[in-house]
Amino acid sequence: MADNTIKGIVERTSKTKNGYGVMIDGHWYNDFGNCPVKEGDEVEVSFATKGDWRNIEEIKKIGETQKIIAEKKAYEGKPFNEELSIKMAARRNALSYVHNKLLAAQLQIEEFDLGKLTLKDYTDAIEKREIEKIKNEKENN
Repeated sequence: MADNTIKGIVERTSKTKNGYGVMIDGHWYNDFGNCPVKEGDEVEVSFATKGDWRNIEEIKKIGETQKIIAEKKAYEGKPFNEELSIKMAARRNALSYVHNKLLAAQLQIEEFDLGKLTLKDYTDAIEKREIEKIKNEKENN
């Protein structure tokens, strides 16, 4: 049975080995499964305390912060920017490529030696390649 119920804004979320945590008013509340809320949601949480732990028994989204609402309104009716979409997809692909290369080689970023290139230069070069690749795929379809 729940000891307490609070209302507040989700400041942070985290994925744990067996579940998730949400931070509200600087305190962490935990539960098993997937997190049903996101940062900026206004929630009501029923929880039980056990030692230092605050175990969620029920979490309900009751609204969104004004910041989230304002951000959504800012994007309503905006035209789709295909060039920006291509750049964002290319950046995501480039970062994924570099990340996978680092993992495959089991290197730490500090040990990653690119000669005179920095990691940013390398990522930017991969991004340019990805932009061309995406544009070519769009032209061929």
